Amino acid sequence: MEKIRKHLIAFLGYVILTLIFNFELLGKIKTHVLGCFDVWSMLWMVWWWKTSIIDYHRLPYFVDVLAYPHGIDYRGALGNHLTNLASTPIYSLTGNLALTYNIFVLASIVLSGFTAYLLVFYLTKNGRASFIAGMVYTFSPYHMGQVVNGISGLVHIEWIPLCLLFLLKTLREKGLKNPVYAAIFFSLTSLSDFNYMFYTGLVVLLFVYYHRIEGRITLIEYKKFGVFAVTSLILLSPALIQPVLWFFTEKSVVPLQFHNHFAANAISLFVPSMYHKVFGPHFESVYGGIDKRYNRTIVYLGWSVIIFILYSFSRINFKKTGFWIVLLLTSVVFALGPTLEIGGFETRIGLPELFLNFSPILSTLHAPARIIVYSTLALSVLIGLGLDAIQNFGGRKIFLLLFSLLILFDFLPVPYYLSDTRVSPFFDVLESDDDAIAILNLPRKDTGFVQKHQYYQTFHKKKIVWGYLQWNVINPRIFQFYGESPIMSVFDLESKTKPGQEPRPEIIRCFFSYYGINRIIIFKDYFRDYFETFLNDGRYPTIFNKSILFEADLMYFNKSRILVEEIFNVTPYYEDRILAAYRLPYEPLGELITFRDDGWNPSFFTIEDEFGLTNIYGKATLKALSPKNVNATLNFTIKSPCDLQVLEISVNNISFDSIRINSKDKLESLQLTNLPLSEGENLIEFEVQNKCEKYGEKISIGEISIT
Repeated sequence: MEKIRKHLIAFLGYVILTLIFNFELLGKIKTHVLGCFDVWSMLWMVWWWKTSIIDYHRLPYFVDVLAYPHGIDYRGALGNHLTNLASTPIYSLTGNLALTYNIFVLASIVLSGFTAYLLVFYLTKNGRASFIAGMVYTFSPYHMGQVVNGISGLVHIEWIPLCLLFLLKTLREKGLKNPVYAAIFFSLTSLSDFNYMFYTGLVVLLFVYYHRIEGRITLIEYKKFGVFAVTSLILLSPALIQPVLWFFTEKSVVPLQFHNHFAANAISLFVPSMYHKVFGPHFESVYGGIDKRYNRTIVYLGWSVIIFILYSFSRINFKKTGFWIVLLLTSVVFALGPTLEIGGFETRIGLPELFLNFSPILSTLHAPARIIVYSTLALSVLIGLGLDAIQNFGGRKIFLLLFSLLILFDFLPVPYYLSDTRVSPFFDVLESDDDAIAILNLPRKDTGFVQKHQYYQTFHKKKIVWGYLQWNVINPRIFQFYGESPIMSVFDLESKTKPGQEPRPEIIRCFFSYYGINRIIIFKDYFRDYFETFLNDGRYPTIFNKSILFEADLMYFNKSRILVEEIFNVTPYYEDRILAAYRLPYEPLGELITFRDDGWNPSFFTIEDEFGLTNIYGKATLKALSPKNVNATLNFTIKSPCDLQVLEISVNNISFDSIRINSKDKLESLQLTNLPLSEGENLIEFEVQNKCEKYGEKISIGEISIT
């Protein structure tokens, strides 16, 4: 009973601290959410899981309400299964996204502290030391940084301590219940975020290897770990089947350099979080040197924690601390990414994380800094062990209180940002608009994607032409349709299309009508929505100044408005402070329209060569919209990197012609007549039939037209 009483007091302590640090949210819990930036995608995901499962009666992996008309196969990226699935009944019951999201985030803060407390209590039996250890874990800059940036899957770190707790029990106690419990909490960790699944798997391997060297693992223990592995596989298999199939059938597009972009900098481990309200403004120059990406600026380990641990080392039995020291050092090294960076200096020193890039699955985990969560757990355990070992301080409440306050000030986990989830009343009007099929959101700047604008779909529930959750699993055809198509590029205010090469307005109108894109929304706060984190922070007086962004917003809005009104000859049917909305008239298909579809290397990976040709590897497709059945002429230029290469051309999956290219690197102009096109949509496929010795199934095609 005494132990239960201590646990209840500790749990209530974390509840009270969480409420104190989030007091501003309590009165707005139904209208505002903790965090910004990715929080809009996380809110959207909660809505989508509920919509897909409850309303559509299907798994949420294929998303047909985004990237219209193609949709997106999210099997390789749709993580956070646990929260999204668990939130479905709560969201169905409350009907309030903000309340649902806040419940899970606040619960994670409380539970993360409490589960770390349970782990340390198992090791020390010291309630006060364990409570402070739990504070270090849950209020760490890493954890609070994920709350700020709204990545809900990464917020849920509460199951990791329990997984390690029951792995320890597996070593120390008899029976098979502990490995089963460890597997359950490993599965819950994995279902929170796939990054944590792979990293926790590495930690489990480290745990087994370390204790094997210590001689504590016998054949019996190996059998127990076998039970752990099998149970984990059984529990995770329903959620892993689709992602694994995706990884074997699709290609993830995470360039290697992204691993360094989202890795910790060696300096950032010792610099307070950029979100620290007191210290943050004084380290602007440091953040500038290490790059301000939040992955690099929330990995602070805490000087108060480090100094105390160094002080207490001489009093702690190494047998108790050995594994946690190894875990701390290992996770820090992996967090530094493939190569070591110190401040603004990038060394050529390779690090162990580099080897993860050779795995087709692990290479998609492009944020090594996320493994720092295991560093914070190791630190919290070492704090607990240190406090328990220093008997002359451990019994003095005043010291523990002051030390707790010092840690909290060092981390300062105060409410950082609250995002207002209330929206324009227009979206209620749009939801009841049965004639609306698909919506194009403007302005466009490059991809023109603002996560907040996608969040509005949770209200209007119409399909939108763009939008995504994780770019590296999007089929390039979606970029081709939205970003590379000359028709859609007209609306890109930074388009590189040369003047005079834009499609005629009637072509654009026919294209929009054919695909049912019959509503356009132009938002007036594009830049202010995109940079809202920095504006709330108030520490970027030049680039992110509100007045500068207002001027940019006004310019982009006016340019977009002129484009839409001139091309479609329309005026807004709704306008308020936030947006202007347009109904587009229907215009039947009057002439042939062609555009690239799938398999063309997007320009952000391969730039067109001096002849204006684009590489294809294997096959690429062209879409042709025809107003009637017709025999057309296909014109294009072609260049092969080798002699005697063959290009097969098919129309609507029926072979049409084979072209043998006899000259290496020689530009040829070709014309194929009597191309049979049907009324409506036609698919023309270019497929390389043989490989070049050096370049494989590569060929270059350009200046395509159908007449």
